[in-house]
Amino acid sequence: MMDMDGPTLAEEYFDLTSVEVAANHLQPVGSVGRKDSVQAAQTSHRLDIMYAWLVGDDPWSNNGRVYSGGNLSLIGGRVMDLGCGQGDLTGAMAAVLAKNPDLSKIKNSEPPSIVGVDPASPDYGSPYTLHQAQSHLAQNETLKAHLSFILGKTAHEVLKSQHFDTVTLAHSIWYFPSVKMIRDTFQAIREAGVKNLLLAEWAMSVSHTEAVPHLLAVLLQAQSPLQQGNVRTPISPTQIVALAAEAGWKVDNYVIFTPREELQDGGWELGMARDAVKLSNDSMPEALDQSGQRLLHSIQASSSALEEAVRRNGKGRCMDVWTAVLSPA
Repeated sequence: MMDMDGPTLAEEYFDLTSVEVAANHLQPVGSVGRKDSVQAAQTSHRLDIMYAWLVGDDPWSNNGRVYSGGNLSLIGGRVMDLGCGQGDLTGAMAAVLAKNPDLSKIKNSEPPSIVGVDPASPDYGSPYTLHQAQSHLAQNETLKAHLSFILGKTAHEVLKSQHFDTVTLAHSIWYFPSVKMIRDTFQAIREAGVKNLLLAEWAMSVSHTEAVPHLLAVLLQAQSPLQQGNVRTPISPTQIVALAAEAGWKVDNYVIFTPREELQDGGWELGMARDAVKLSNDSMPEALDQSGQRLLHSIQASSSALEEAVRRNGKGRCMDVWTAVLSPA
């Protein structure tokens, strides 16, 4: 087993600690430099995702430590971080670029850089808006040469005027409003000549019973999504791969791993699921047709299952994470 108090495989591989990378992000002053902060856990998870992409192995495996090799060239060119949100992955990738200046020698094109792209408005997000969080990163002396942000535009719009070697989507696929838009986005990325598509999403599987509430919370939100929620189109890795294949992509490598216990997303989704149930109960019309009645009963049954899982397991852990590296078919 790994030493949980020592550096993670990802931290050793990138020669960066989650605490020092997290310090670049906007957060309460009292949280900066704390290993147990929300931002440190989120940053550590992004480093784990990058490790899985670049090394092609479980970042929490006990199969021996891997400090060299891997495929750093995947982020050695121009990278679009699509659905970047507050910039958790954008900032982590920029920190890796700053730490590895030799990456600029890998490709003969432009210097490597990360462009965070999100179609949301600048005032979206909590506790900090996208504009606040991204502006903070963009002003960081260490990172500002390696990252930039574009808000309020889709991948289709940005790809019309800019070239990218790699596009990443990390925990952003479920934000899409429809399966069709996911497929169309994959196709637009393929047609733009992008060489690498790096994906990371919840795996719809659990390795610990404590993660069952997270899974049930997501499935419940699939039945009754919140307009501003994180879960709008929850699909499985198998479905994602099928959509990517339709758009001209093939999977070169994938990893499924169990994230660190401290990651908070499972608890957050539990709260969102309860909000979704309340909204559904409050907004459901009194007179329902047969289809509406089935949906209402299904939501109520799912809510009951969720609360029973919480009673048995607590708010619990996060479900497993699926990562994949794809290239044009």
